[in-house]
Amino acid sequence: MSRLPDFEKRQTAFRLFVRLRNVSRVSKETGIPVATLHVWKKEEQWEMKLTDIQKTVSSQVEVLKEAQTNLAVKDQLSELQLLELLQQKVSNALVNLNIGPTTWKDVIAGMEYISKEKRLILGQPTERGIQTIEVSSMSGDELDKHIEEMQSLVAKQPEIAQLAPPSPESS
Repeated sequence: MSRLPDFEKRQTAFRLFVRLRNVSRVSKETGIPVATLHVWKKEEQWEMKLTDIQKTVSSQVEVLKEAQTNLAVKDQLSELQLLELLQQKVSNALVNLNIGPTTWKDVIAGMEYISKEKRLILGQPTERGIQTIEVSSMSGDELDKHIEEMQSLVAKQPEIAQLAPPSPESS
C-alpha cells in the first residue's frame, strides 16, 4: 500500500515536469526534494517520455490542421455544387422558355454572378473573358433580340437542347 502514494507522487511530478521542463521548479511546486526527482527522472526516463509526448502532440497538431483543411475543402465543394445546381436550373429555364423577357437581364446578371463565384472557388481569374457577353449597355429590345436568336438556335439544334438538364416539369 505504501507504493500507491509514491506512484501518484511520481505521476504528479512527471506531469509537472512535462509542463515546467525543470526539476527545481517541480520540487518547489510539489515539495519533493530535487535529489529524489532526479532519481525518478533517471529511473523512469522522463526525458525520453517527454520527447515521445512532444512527437505525439506534434503529430496530433498536424492531424488537426489537416482536419481543418479538409473541412474548408468540403465547404468549398458544397458551395460549388450549389452554384452548379443553380446554374443548371437557370440554364434549363432559359432553354425551355420559362423565363420571360422582363427578367432576362436579371438572369444574365445572376449567371455572371454564379460564374464568378465558381471561378473564385476554383482559383481561376474572375475578370471578363472573351466569351462574356456585355449586356449592361444593351437596350431591352437588343437583349430581347439576342435571347430570341439564342432560343431559336437551340430549337433548330436538338443536340444543344439535350445538353441542358431536363426541366422539373418534364420529369
